[in-house]
Amino acid sequence: MPAVFLTLGATVGTWASRVPAIKGSLHLSAGTLGLALLGPALGTVAAMPLTGALLATVAPRRLARAGLVLVAALLPLTALATSSGVAAVGYTVFSLARTTGRLLGDRLAELLEPEVMGPPIVIRAGCLP
Repeated sequence: MPAVFLTLGATVGTWASRVPAIKGSLHLSAGTLGLALLGPALGTVAAMPLTGALLATVAPRRLARAGLVLVAALLPLTALATSSGVAAVGYTVFSLARTTGRLLGDRLAELLEPEVMGPPIVIRAGCLP
């Protein structure tokens, strides 16, 4: 379980630290970069219903593993953008995979917590109980 959150945190930290370099290499204005950075918000919104639908049919552990592999594979691609449009699409897909992994990690924690700690005491970061 900690590996899920460690991987997601490391990939987001790595991606965020590269944004200024990508802005410089693509010669993006602040406005254009802002538009490209709408991608993560769109990916996050799209991931929520998608993750719910996937959880109805596939086991959370299997989805979490696939999500982590996808996030790790997509991270280098976000640095290879050749234009602001490509960057926006890359950021959207990366964020979709990352948010799906995060939601699945939260679900796994919720399922495993009673086995490890007894009655549920999960604090849902990012959403209300």
